[in-house]
Amino acid sequence: MIIDSHTHLFSEFAGVKCEGPAALVRAMDENDVDKSILCTLEGFIGDAQAGNEQLRRWVQEFPDRFYAFCTVSPYDGQRAVEELRRCVESCGMRGLKLHPWLQAFSVVRPYMFPIVEECIRLDVPLVFHDGSPPYSTTFQIAYLADMYPEANIILAHSGLMDMWRAALQAARRHSNIYLSSCTCPYFAVQRLVEEFGGSRMMFGSDGGFGTSLQLTYELMKVQRLDVSETDRAQLLGGTIARIARLPGVSTGGAP
Repeated sequence: MIIDSHTHLFSEFAGVKCEGPAALVRAMDENDVDKSILCTLEGFIGDAQAGNEQLRRWVQEFPDRFYAFCTVSPYDGQRAVEELRRCVESCGMRGLKLHPWLQAFSVVRPYMFPIVEECIRLDVPLVFHDGSPPYSTTFQIAYLADMYPEANIILAHSGLMDMWRAALQAARRHSNIYLSSCTCPYFAVQRLVEEFGGSRMMFGSDGGFGTSLQLTYELMKVQRLDVSETDRAQLLGGTIARIARLPGVSTGGAP
């Protein structure tokens, strides 16, 4: 089973209109992707709760293909914690996605701590956009992973082009950091999987934000890695299924 751990759906973002969930499902079918995790874009720069409700409706439209990761604004304090709890406990969302660069917050400020603690209580992973200074650098996120070793923290881009070596160092130091292949260079993903194997890594495409070729390219990058079939199975779905506790999905025999 192939699970895309990182996609976006939205109505309009930065003047770009999204083709919508049906178009994403067609792209998934063209690439033999079974399921995708949806994240918002509009919710990062506008009303987070409205973005979460939009995701919930799209998952209801294609319940056998989509899961959702909600978002919150850390500036909202206790309301952010309550929104996270609502999304997970009442709406069935499987994790939290934060974008410190777009949301313009520091991950090491005290307003983050109750949010991470709630993720631990709910047993859901926390995904950060990473690789974009000044707010989304790898070592800033690693500091939070050090403070909360019980939290499962995903670097959504494994440092992008410039910070993948920092992602490697951070994951060496902190076993609760997981790495995504999403828009990280092929040679860097190959090096990371050699270091950590498939059980610490996952496939993501940023699908939905662009044409279906984005999904094709990112999937091909993982399929062409020089790795064992066990590691590839973890990358392509087992790891995210395990840490997000996706219902009805095999974890591929990972610990």
